[in-house]
Amino acid sequence: MIASFPFVRSGYRVTVLGLPDAPQVQPLFEACGDYALLENGEPPATDAAVAEFEATPPGRTTADKFMLGLLDGEDRIVGLIATDRGWPEGGSWWIALMLIDPRERGTGIAHAFVGAFFEWLKNQGAQQVELAVFDENKRADRFWRGLGFEQIRSTEPRSIGKKTHVLHVMRRAI
Repeated sequence: MIASFPFVRSGYRVTVLGLPDAPQVQPLFEACGDYALLENGEPPATDAAVAEFEATPPGRTTADKFMLGLLDGEDRIVGLIATDRGWPEGGSWWIALMLIDPRERGTGIAHAFVGAFFEWLKNQGAQQVELAVFDENKRADRFWRGLGFEQIRSTEPRSIGKKTHVLHVMRRAI
């Protein structure tokens, strides 16, 4: 059973999204085209939201995938955390993706969203959370380090779309 999401910020709410919500999530992927360009050198695919709902780590299923949507006062999805339970090991959760609408960046909403996410993870029994940051994404590296993440390893260069990246895997205790 998934506990309720403890988010309190005037004018916003968080909800767990499902595949039927993909058409409402796709505009966020399009608004965050800067991330798609950084990730793979191309604008977001027209099915980017569906692809994220269906993406899972090796050996995992969508039963352990949670898509958390941050909605503004007009019920527009302005933020997203895609996370996988029990990856890469039991007691861990993996943040596969976090997107914040560019119009909301710099307002503190991302910090509030992630802070509430950590509380939600604690209610799920999580012991730690991990993620990976592209080497060239210095802004994300600063953001996550500012929230207590520490780098635990780096990957060999790998191709993603038209780009090649070194990923820095980071971890934080819950």
